[in-house]
Amino acid sequence: MPAAGRSINVREFIDERRVSPFQWLVGFLAFLIISLDGWDTVIIGFAVPELIREWGVTKQALAPILSAALFGLALGAFVGGPVAARWRTGLDANASSPPVFLSLALGHLPLRTLHLSG
Repeated sequence: MPAAGRSINVREFIDERRVSPFQWLVGFLAFLIISLDGWDTVIIGFAVPELIREWGVTKQALAPILSAALFGLALGAFVGGPVAARWRTGLDANASSPPVFLSLALGHLPLRTLHLSG
């Protein structure tokens, strides 16, 4: 490591070192998370026809739920980053975790919004 007050060339510093196994693991996990992040938005297109048939609802009845997911995604993108940058609490990562989202979505949306019969 350089002595205090001495400048270094960051590009050379990085280029002189090998990528460690931990860095490969972090890169792979980041790739995996990014790949799976939008999976719920993609798969809903395949699930909607079956939901309409099983639940006996119209496309218009499902529209608020489906658009809420996209609005939530956009809101989280615009609000989560600045909030985390401002307070650095990691709250955005915790609040957007799949278990929290699923418990909120499944616990409130279907029964109150769809008025299921049967």
